[in-house]
Amino acid sequence: METSPMTYLSWDSNGLGNKMNEEISLEFESSTENVPLVSAVVNNFCSDLGLDKLQTYRIELCVVEACVNVIEHAYKEEPGHKVRLVIRVEKDNKGEKKLLFKLYDRGIPMDLKFLHSPEPELPSLSEGGRGLLIIKKFMDEVNYYSQNGENVLVMVKKLRGK
Repeated sequence: METSPMTYLSWDSNGLGNKMNEEISLEFESSTENVPLVSAVVNNFCSDLGLDKLQTYRIELCVVEACVNVIEHAYKEEPGHKVRLVIRVEKDNKGEKKLLFKLYDRGIPMDLKFLHSPEPELPSLSEGGRGLLIIKKFMDEVNYYSQNGENVLVMVKKLRGK
């Protein structure tokens, strides 16, 4: 699969802080070389929403960890596979803003026991076992499903007071 490192599929960003249902969708090859580009997009998106630096960093960290997990575990570090990230601002059923991240891949599905297992203490984990724990700690909702050969990790961060 010959692709550029990152392809922007769409970006609706007119007045990010004021308009609901803004969305960015990007596609990139399964290589850790592309993760800094994803990180920059997430950082800029969050900054444009007016999120503070700590909240932006935590969200960026979660998305980066999720992307690295897809590359390392779903695709076994084999480049050339498609990964897609969709970022959207929505309102929940109470009218509160939330930031929605959906990460799509067609690699080996994640074992759901990792998502639903009790959270161990950070010092008891190896360096390689902390990504999902970090995601679960900083995101308000984390879900995962596989459908028609496509795996989807859904992460939600509520934007209280925004």
